[in-house]
Amino acid sequence: MGVGYDVAALGQGVPPMADYNIENLKFLFVDDNANMRHLMSTILSSLGAKDTTTVDSVDKGFGKLYDFDADIVICDLRMEPLDGIEFIKMIRNNDTSPNRYVPIIMLTAHSEPSANEQPRDAGVHEFMAKPV
Repeated sequence: MGVGYDVAALGQGVPPMADYNIENLKFLFVDDNANMRHLMSTILSSLGAKDTTTVDSVDKGFGKLYDFDADIVICDLRMEPLDGIEFIKMIRNNDTSPNRYVPIIMLTAHSEPSANEQPRDAGVHEFMAKPV
């Protein structure tokens, strides 16, 4: 049973991670799961990130953008009481948003294309599928 693409060719033409320097990028990670916050912080650190801030809610994430000039925001799709889509809409559509154009990566367990339409329409740049 095939997957519809050549798995061996996926990485061709893409430089290895060691060729990217992310040490000067500031990451904001928003997830209501403490284990995921720890895991993502550890992964980003192991890839060279020196400035990563994690928060456990949409409200805290939006507030953090005022005193933490994030270069990249990573957020979970499913959070309570507000979810990742609401967070993205706050960033993109709120007149008081400190950076309406910050790149956003959505972390989700739903990798099927139909599940990504609403976040993409809200302003997500990329998706990262769980498990990480």
